[in-house]
Amino acid sequence: GVVAKSKGGVFVDFDSIPEDGVALDIALKYLLSPGSRSLRNLLVDELENVSDLLLRQAMRKAFGALTTNIPRPPFIGSFLPKFETVPGPVLLPTASGQPVPAFKTPQEVLEAVAPKLSREE
Repeated sequence: GVVAKSKGGVFVDFDSIPEDGVALDIALKYLLSPGSRSLRNLLVDELENVSDLLLRQAMRKAFGALTTNIPRPPFIGSFLPKFETVPGPVLLPTASGQPVPAFKTPQEVLEAVAPKLSREE
């Protein structure tokens, strides 16, 4: 991005592409060199956070789309429970590594696997 300096601070605009920016191959060579070890450590942490947030958001959106698009039988569909409220068998991991069977609703499984994002995240 573009780096702008002002009195008492520096601002980096990541959305704009500078004309004299570094080429992709040069940036990759630097990132893979031994001299950028500390930068790679920072980027790994950020990549972990970003991938967690995007995966949770995608899972929650996909689950919402699935629950609204599952067809319901005509006439009796209003009397049947919704898909997300019907418990089913799942395997829960334990500290010992031996999974334990349990009955959980799809909504409960989603909340455990991909909790809602908070404002801070």
